[in-house]
Amino acid sequence: MKILMIDSLVGNDYSICLCNGIKNAGVDIRLIITEDREINTPINFFVLRWLPSKQREKNKFIKTVKYFKFHLKLLCFILKDRIDVVHYQFFRREGFETFFFMFLSLLKINLVYTAHNVLPHEKNRTHHLLKNIVYRFSSSIVVHSKFIKNILANNFNITKEKVCVIPHGNFDIYLPEKAISKSEARKNFNVHRDDHVLLFFGYIRKYKGLDLLLDAFGIASNQIKNLKLIISGAVHTKQLEQEYKQKIETINQEDNIIFHSEFIPSDKVANYFIASDIVMLPYKNIYHSGLMHLAYSFGRPVIATRVGDFTETIEHGKSGFLLETNDEKNLAKVIMSAVTDSNRLEQMGLYAQKLSKEKYSWNNIGYQTLELYKNLIQIMK
Repeated sequence: MKILMIDSLVGNDYSICLCNGIKNAGVDIRLIITEDREINTPINFFVLRWLPSKQREKNKFIKTVKYFKFHLKLLCFILKDRIDVVHYQFFRREGFETFFFMFLSLLKINLVYTAHNVLPHEKNRTHHLLKNIVYRFSSSIVVHSKFIKNILANNFNITKEKVCVIPHGNFDIYLPEKAISKSEARKNFNVHRDDHVLLFFGYIRKYKGLDLLLDAFGIASNQIKNLKLIISGAVHTKQLEQEYKQKIETINQEDNIIFHSEFIPSDKVANYFIASDIVMLPYKNIYHSGLMHLAYSFGRPVIATRVGDFTETIEHGKSGFLLETNDEKNLAKVIMSAVTDSNRLEQMGLYAQKLSKEKYSWNNIGYQTLELYKNLIQIMK
């Protein structure tokens, strides 16, 4: 069995972890990535750096030429090496790659597409049309929860048999080789040992509900004086960043909020999670969030709104807390209840880490993905 996986993103290690798991299951798998993509974790599979760089400073014309050459090279490789399954994770240019995907399907090539987002967060009719084409011409679609499977089936009129639920794996690759204590990690943020620390982490967009969290923090911090909030991640727009900074001033909590509004490199991620007590996911809408898995890897429970598949992936009272209603008063109430019971938080963190190492292990997910490939090849014979 020969599998080819394609991932044109930079900075997301999902595909690398998945390929390691699939290779451990005994499959010949190769991953296509961008030519300058850094891999900071050990790998056991072949990597093909065929996609042109995404760096803005690179010549745009040269990148475009390389991009189209890549697709010609890809087509020749698939046909010459008789690849059994081509598995797409993320597209580079949605429009062109959608129609290339359709072309591969017409050549009777087995195509698997992972629907990380059923639709992009900023939706429009063009996005809906392109996604509909991809779903129609996929041999099989991978999703991370039953919630997403039902959305696909209902909104795109796709048979449920075509959609395969395989969980998102853990992010244990971010765990440091040398153990870091909580007190040591907190020195990086000038946070004291007895402080209750909330963490809001990752690329910041409006739908992630940081405004809701800030309002709730303003309420909760009036009741709990040693409550701290660390916000870390690049903000989608400068205007949005300014809005959040103004809100921090409005709630008068500048001394209790640490705002690092920039991309956090991989080697710094551990400090943020180890320094925290609980991870905040106050999203207004979502399909699935990898941040939950990152929190679980570090043994940190989460507080989340009841959106997307959170009710399916977060075990209320065991690996995290789910809000009864998605508003700032209820969120503040849950925050205060959670941080004042440190023993319970510690036990929840241990349970979350257990889920990460067992249910969400990449070897487990690799075998599930292998079964998908086997079934697909058998059906197409």
